[in-house]
Amino acid sequence: GELEHRRVKRFYPRVQKGKHAKGIAKQVQRERLLHTLNERNKVPLKNSKPSATSKANEVLPATSPDAHHHISEEVRHKVPLAQWLGKNEDDPALKDFLPRLKDHLLSRLLGHEYDGDETEFTPAQRATVIISNNNIYRHHVMRVNYTTYDLRREQDSINPRTHPDVKVLSGETEENNTDPHPYWYARVIEIFHARVLHVGPLSRSSQPQRVEFLFVQWFGRDLDHRAGWKAKHLHRVGFVAEDQNPFGFLDPLQVVRGIHLIPAYAHGRTSAALGPSKIARPFALTQEDWRCYYVAM
Repeated sequence: GELEHRRVKRFYPRVQKGKHAKGIAKQVQRERLLHTLNERNKVPLKNSKPSATSKANEVLPATSPDAHHHISEEVRHKVPLAQWLGKNEDDPALKDFLPRLKDHLLSRLLGHEYDGDETEFTPAQRATVIISNNNIYRHHVMRVNYTTYDLRREQDSINPRTHPDVKVLSGETEENNTDPHPYWYARVIEIFHARVLHVGPLSRSSQPQRVEFLFVQWFGRDLDHRAGWKAKHLHRVGFVAEDQNPFGFLDPLQVVRGIHLIPAYAHGRTSAALGPSKIARPFALTQEDWRCYYVAM
């Protein structure tokens, strides 16, 4: 309308003079993104309780320094699996979500040691894992305690919206890898817990158990990029391609700490690794990812 010129003038003091057109365009884009996120948070799912998508703060009291991690006990943010998977059935991030989730849960219930690869069970074995009421529960934050290089205790807050990237121990050695690296890197898409009952002859408990798990998208290390102390370059990673099972589940106990990834701006963006996905890119303006990232030390 007639007042649109005032909005441009409001942006002008914030931008670099001489490049004001480009700077104002960026300001408009950021304002549109914030508006889009705000509107998205206001719209509840049809025929569902507001708690299913509510962004209200959940109660997470102070975390004990002796605990490895801390996730809220709340069950307000219920996710009905059948409804959620049905609504997003075409999303590549959720391909075979339920079978892979049960594989992950069963491995943990049986006490299998994590080696980076999920054990694939038969349908009959998966049927022994019962998720109570077919519901899982979403959380917004997970706190992780860790020890710094100078033996101090520190804490990271893992949030899929603002601080989603983590690292875990890789298990790579000179015996099983020609170029071993101590860590694997992942982006936390969702933080969940579920009440799980394991039945059958291998069951260790007759009662439902609370099981916490992270739904993640894996990064792969760029082996063609020289990195490390000798090369004087940061390690470089990129998302694993869609045909190589880039999504999976993690026991929160496997997380070492959060990490900071720096987009490699010179290499641009791409959609080659993953097609359109609202689950993997819930806050993105475009359906593209940075081609690669540098892992800050």
